[in-house]
Amino acid sequence: MALPIAIVEDQTPDAQRLEELLQQQLPEAECTWFTCGDDFLRAAADPGLYAVVFLDFALLYPSAFLCLASLWEKLRTPRRTACIAAGCR
Repeated sequence: MALPIAIVEDQTPDAQRLEELLQQQLPEAECTWFTCGDDFLRAAADPGLYAVVFLDFALLYPSAFLCLASLWEKLRTPRRTACIAAGCR
């Protein structure tokens, strides 16, 4: 059974690495990339379309915040979880 995953990431190498890691751990993962939050929101009129959304919070403000707010409002699942992690290079 397929596991639809959205990757919202503006840096192609980062998105590729995330997809590689996901494929190693979850072979059933079907990843779709979006380079900005606006593109994701336009393409995913129904945010419930994806089981998991990886959202790069380093996207230009306010794209990431607006994207997360929209997901939070529209997601209609019994359980929803938001995890925000930050890292440095």
